[in-house]
Amino acid sequence: KSRNKQIVGSMDTSQGERMNNRDVKRQRNKYSRQIAAIGAETTTFLGKMKVLIVGLRGTGVEIAKNCLLQNLGSLTLYDPNPCQVKDAGVNFFISVTPDDIGRPRDVVCQRRLAELNPEAIVRVADALDETLVGEMTCVVFTGPRSRAELVRWNEFCRSHTELIT
Repeated sequence: KSRNKQIVGSMDTSQGERMNNRDVKRQRNKYSRQIAAIGAETTTFLGKMKVLIVGLRGTGVEIAKNCLLQNLGSLTLYDPNPCQVKDAGVNFFISVTPDDIGRPRDVVCQRRLAELNPEAIVRVADALDETLVGEMTCVVFTGPRSRAELVRWNEFCRSHTELIT
């Protein structure tokens, strides 16, 4: 059974669908405060971004939440570690129920994160590999990773023709 499942919102402009004038006005109104604070160009860039978050304990899930609330276009999650009771203390999307405990963190968090922004694509990655990372605009590693692994991914991202931050 594939873990690579995505949840797509009702309107996905990142996949090339054209927005009509009413949709454009609705988007501008919805994000008017954000546009005033960071500008229309940055808001548009956020909507086109593809972010990968590796590790969904406290920091990772908080970054995922904040990105989705800022109109992020696509979020990919990777944390196949099973949920434990102690995770509920640092990840507000994990509960101490049989439905969550023992299941992969990324799978448990996916649906709940997707509810924050129905227009974003939120998916779970099957594996952490160069193909996946190469598709991203931004990659965030949280949680325990070896220095050697972090250096390897840093070098890979910096060697890309389109810089991955």
